[in-house]
Amino acid sequence: MQQTNPSVSVVVCTYNRAEILAECLASLATQSVDPGCFEVVVVNNNSSDNTEYVCRSFMRDNENFRYIEEPRQGLSYARNKGYQEARTRWVCYVDDDAKAFDNYIERILHVIQHYDFDCFGGIYLPWYKYGRPKWYRDEYATKPMERDGTGIITAGYVSGGVMAVKKEVLEILGGFSPDIGMSGDRISYGEEVLLQLRMREKGMNIGFDPELAVYHLVNTYKLRLNWFFKSAYANGLDDWDTFQKTISWGEILKILPRNIVYFFQACIRFTPQLSQSNYYVQNWIIDTICPLTRSVGQLVSGLKRVASRTVGP
Repeated sequence: MQQTNPSVSVVVCTYNRAEILAECLASLATQSVDPGCFEVVVVNNNSSDNTEYVCRSFMRDNENFRYIEEPRQGLSYARNKGYQEARTRWVCYVDDDAKAFDNYIERILHVIQHYDFDCFGGIYLPWYKYGRPKWYRDEYATKPMERDGTGIITAGYVSGGVMAVKKEVLEILGGFSPDIGMSGDRISYGEEVLLQLRMREKGMNIGFDPELAVYHLVNTYKLRLNWFFKSAYANGLDDWDTFQKTISWGEILKILPRNIVYFFQACIRFTPQLSQSNYYVQNWIIDTICPLTRSVGQLVSGLKRVASRTVGP
């Protein structure tokens, strides 16, 4: 008989990915623990495909699955709706284009029972559903190891796509900032990092468990070089909000010179690798030019903010 008091809530926020979402939910429906140990809360963020049908089909076969909607567009709004609807002390986030390992919930329960964390995360590994070009490296789609064993990390951040957080922490901090983060088809980042920065400011413990893992889809658009430029530029745009940096003309003027120096250092470091059989022009571009693209995003965003502050309302 299914337990009536689940220990964790798995929140899956989704937007127009019904086909992939079905594979994500299937991975959560076949976990190694009793389904009564956890609930799955799917948050539909204004999808126009058959997302609702997919969700309700899983609800028919899985009593621990729930479906809700968040009309405000944006991943942060959806994530916040998810934790507000959660019925447990712990909220775990899984991306809608990810597949959880069979022991995902089992591992989360183990960490909760044996460690004193306020938040913790794990790794994600590339899921090459659509193949990959010869130049594409696993490291482009892998969460790096923050430490060898399970424990607290004092630097670095866990990924929001494989993250568990105490619900009370999210309530205290007001959840994820809706000013940054993916919204519809708009690329944006930083809301997960900002949340963890605020946690550290309050002395909360962030942990990492290398045995907690999911597979994350490397979609077709991520297999093209232009994605790396778009992603780098978006990261630069959100950099000021993510790290709560002080915006001033002095800080803005440092951006390009600093990154031009990096570019020449990167050229010296990476250009010789072009002679290697497993290092391609695409890798060189990613290693040397994409950081410059990020700095352009920082520059554009910083100039707009300083200009708007100077002009005033």
